[in-house]
Amino acid sequence: LLERFSNPTIMDQVSRLALNGSGKMPQFIMPSVAEQIMAGTHNFRRLVFCLASWFRYLSGKDEQGNAYTIDDPMAEDLQRRALEGGDKVYPLMDGKMLFGADLREDKKLMDELQKCLTSLYAEGAMATLAKYVD
Repeated sequence: LLERFSNPTIMDQVSRLALNGSGKMPQFIMPSVAEQIMAGTHNFRRLVFCLASWFRYLSGKDEQGNAYTIDDPMAEDLQRRALEGGDKVYPLMDGKMLFGADLREDKKLMDELQKCLTSLYAEGAMATLAKYVD
């Protein structure tokens, strides 16, 4: 990832990766989480890190407090929920258009997601990433 972002030929940006997250998360991340839940393995720590990182991003402020624009068709509602909840996952997970009851009602998922989001706010992205990458 660091190579990709430092490559002047590609010129990729984090903002492109986060673009339209309300469409990407339910399409690419949540089916894999649901698959782990249905299999009973709950082997979704890295997936949870992705989701919690997106939740943190939705606050619209970086770790230094600098504001940025969230480019998403649901940005207004999602940012409102993120700011309302802070380091709590329930306001964002309550977005029924994005997350089904099967996910919201899975205690292991919600506990891991809460733990990760709390760490992102309290310890920062790099310290939290270190916990979620083997």
